[in-house]
Amino acid sequence: MDKILFATDGSDSAAKAGEMTKSLLRAYPQAQLIVLHVIKPLPLGDGMVVIPDTVTTYYEKVGNEIKENVERDFAEFAQRMTFEQRLGQPVLVICDMAKEAQVDLIVVGSHGRGAVDRLLIGSVSNAVLHRAHVPVLVVK
Repeated sequence: MDKILFATDGSDSAAKAGEMTKSLLRAYPQAQLIVLHVIKPLPLGDGMVVIPDTVTTYYEKVGNEIKENVERDFAEFAQRMTFEQRLGQPVLVICDMAKEAQVDLIVVGSHGRGAVDRLLIGSVSNAVLHRAHVPVLVVK
């Protein structure tokens, strides 16, 4: 295994997936890690998306907190890790990043912060399982 993509939203479930990711990095000392945080835009009625200033500030705050936590939690792997933050629909961004970076494995938590989204359209992890072109490890 040469590249691992760990998608996180900062949730407790993602933290458990992060612990599994660290175990994988220890087992595969040559593996590179990409940690991905996806910012989901707010939809408007006609298909446009908007991120108002207050939401942008919130996203920046959450994104910075996640990045700081990742840098702290994965400090022993700092030389093998990159952090990416992208805007878009999480499932699409995760799968596109996996393809773009040619990763060998995607690691995600079983559920994240979006309880309403999960009830309405299914979980991100489930959708990634069905869409990804590489193996997906869902950590519960």
